[in-house]
Amino acid sequence: MSETSIFADVLRWLPFVLWGFGLNVLMSVLAIVLGTGAGVFLGLGQTSHIRLVGGVSRLATQLFRNAPWLVLLFYCIFLMPYSIVISGATYNVPSWLRATLGFSLPVAANFSEIVRGAIESIPKGSGRPPRRLAIPGLSRCSASSCLSASRACCRPG
Repeated sequence: MSETSIFADVLRWLPFVLWGFGLNVLMSVLAIVLGTGAGVFLGLGQTSHIRLVGGVSRLATQLFRNAPWLVLLFYCIFLMPYSIVISGATYNVPSWLRATLGFSLPVAANFSEIVRGAIESIPKGSGRPPRRLAIPGLSRCSASSCLSASRACCRPG
């Protein structure tokens, strides 16, 4: 096999490789955005005084944090509907979107723990409701520093 045919093959397949790379980046960004948004609500739910809300939020967080990613991905791809009917029109749900939702579940669970930890780190006698203090404080709080033993970045003040 000559070297010219190898370069020709690489050039022929390059658009497909770049398309796959772009789709991978899009799926990652969407999983992070969806997981972060859902994680805020799960974390707030974990701190709820309503037992049902707190219990369901804790169960979902623990389930999605401790389940292997491949299992969650498998369930989302094969158990979610392949098409949705809205007002008589049928829309196909692409596999990459179902996979993105599967990847967002562990992200939501991990971010849920960050939100819960940030809320619980606020002193009880601060005089303000914890949710008003904690959510703006999350912007300066990174996942790695909040998961460390000190959690210094999540403490107010």
